[in-house]
Amino acid sequence: MPRPSLRSRTKKRKLVRTPGGRLVVHVIDKKHDYPKCAVCKRPLHGFPRMTAREEREGHRPPTRIYGGYLCSRCLRKGLKAAVDAAYAA
Repeated sequence: MPRPSLRSRTKKRKLVRTPGGRLVVHVIDKKHDYPKCAVCKRPLHGFPRMTAREEREGHRPPTRIYGGYLCSRCLRKGLKAAVDAAYAA
């Protein structure tokens, strides 16, 4: 019997045939929502919907500054504002 958290009907189930010929039920994790920009709350580009396991295993955020945290538009606005503030001072 699966543990109580896996008995919820909102979890998806998949029948898998084992090498021994039995049919067992595998409980499939839910997919997480897309990562969102911290400023405008729009989904970030380049991130597929993934389960927690898939997120740990492989997908890397962009290597640029604030990659995976801000979208490119908000980052551009922030950098321009910072440069303008530096020149104004």
